[in-house]
Amino acid sequence: MSLFRMYMMMRAAYEARFIHFADKAVEQWCLTHFDKDGGGRLSIDEAAAVTDAQFKAANPPWETFTTFDEMRYFTGLQNIGDINWRADSYNNPNNNLRSISLNDFIRGNIAAQHINIDGRLRAERFYAKSLHLGPNSIINTVPWNYNNDWLEEVTISKANRNNRIAKNFILSYDGTIAYKSFGKEVDVVVPDGVKKLVSWSVLSKEMRTLVVPDSVEDLDGMFSNAGWIWCDIGAGVKKTGHSFLYNSYRLKYIILRGRLPEDPQLRLKHKFDIYVQAGDIDYYKTLLPAPYNTYLKPISELP
Repeated sequence: MSLFRMYMMMRAAYEARFIHFADKAVEQWCLTHFDKDGGGRLSIDEAAAVTDAQFKAANPPWETFTTFDEMRYFTGLQNIGDINWRADSYNNPNNNLRSISLNDFIRGNIAAQHINIDGRLRAERFYAKSLHLGPNSIINTVPWNYNNDWLEEVTISKANRNNRIAKNFILSYDGTIAYKSFGKEVDVVVPDGVKKLVSWSVLSKEMRTLVVPDSVEDLDGMFSNAGWIWCDIGAGVKKTGHSFLYNSYRLKYIILRGRLPEDPQLRLKHKFDIYVQAGDIDYYKTLLPAPYNTYLKPISELP
């Protein structure tokens, strides 16, 4: 091996110890707070040693950052609170923070145009245009409570064995649990094979119609939306959880293709139609309280 080649290999090994930042503002902020040896460059080891408390104390000026994909090297972070969370960031889909890459994010609010996650994701408010789930990403509960209806795309690494994407839903890897819907579709069809929609999984004022296949057994709770015009609930549903269709004040009708074993606890104040199988009308007259048991019609009369 030539001396030059040996030098180049040693140089590459040396450079691999350090983080190469795309955004100079991010680099300067990181050097100011986390360059412990004063070498003028942030090493991967220095980034990995940063704790949640240290990161928060450094008070990142998110309004000055454009990309922070190097945050994936800060492997000790789990709960750093809000990211880029200001009125002008979450009200603007083209906000200044174009891209950020994280490992775990399990509490707080986040606003960025594109977000990469390679760990756990559990946000309160999640405002983004696109999301990528890395090979180690895992979603096993509702990944966020509220979003801004900007999320147009979710992609996932082929190596990921925790989740999958189908019909604008983030699912469990086996496809039986739906954790979150996304995208611009206003007519939503839950993928066949899903058995449970977790609480808050479908929650967007832009959506208008919903079809739940017969495979679904559990709608969990907070299955609400102010934009629903009609919902078609498959014959397999055995549980609707709490606040079923809460606040869906535009609802014109709902189709119940099977017999719900329990009162779905409807709380809507306006009149709407409830279509059921002809042989189930007497059953629902007993199951549903007034006035809902007076809204019943046979499915054969669907418009």
